[in-house]
Amino acid sequence: MNGWCILGLVLAALALLLAVPVGIQAAWDGAPVVKVRAGPFRFQVFPGREKKEEEPPKEKKKDPSKKKKKKRGISLEQVLYSLQKLPPLAGKLLRLTCRGLRVDPLLVHIMVAGPDPADAAVLYGRLYGAIATLLPLARELVPIRHEDVTLRLDFEKSALEAEADVGVYLRLGHLLGIGLVAAGGGLLWLLGFLKRSKPPKAEPEDQTENESAKERTEESKSA
Repeated sequence: MNGWCILGLVLAALALLLAVPVGIQAAWDGAPVVKVRAGPFRFQVFPGREKKEEEPPKEKKKDPSKKKKKKRGISLEQVLYSLQKLPPLAGKLLRLTCRGLRVDPLLVHIMVAGPDPADAAVLYGRLYGAIATLLPLARELVPIRHEDVTLRLDFEKSALEAEADVGVYLRLGHLLGIGLVAAGGGLLWLLGFLKRSKPPKAEPEDQTENESAKERTEESKSA
């Protein structure tokens, strides 16, 4: 009985872990601030702590005796294969991401202003058209919580003012599922891509060595 209880606790803990939201939250209030979200915790990643100036690494001298690795060229067959396989994989990953993606919050406040009232009015009209087009599309693609998008026009101020706070996140389980699909599809594409690779190009030194080897074999046969 104790074994079943332990198994149930492990499965419950795993389910809770997979339901934890992870994502990024970016804010702007005169300066950018980027935080990483993991459940109720948030960790600021930008701006980070100032690092001490490190001494530049010493340049390593190249050894002329070492031969350069032969590079394989990309064939037309590889390009056609990639154009056939990668777009469906990218579309599948995009659909999976949109299914699990959540936006919380979406706070954008813009005060349009400028030294020239006519230019400010033109900018206001363009921003209004962009928001009126993109915001309904975003609502259809992903759920949005705590939405507050405002756009205002002020002829008295001389500079544009903006504040924003946008967070996007996925459940950890959904993120792992996307990673598995990307890893599996990417591995299959890579194997097919490598199968269609060109043989490495012969370098001038290799060509001269091959020619000298042929001359030696011919000389030995004639002798």
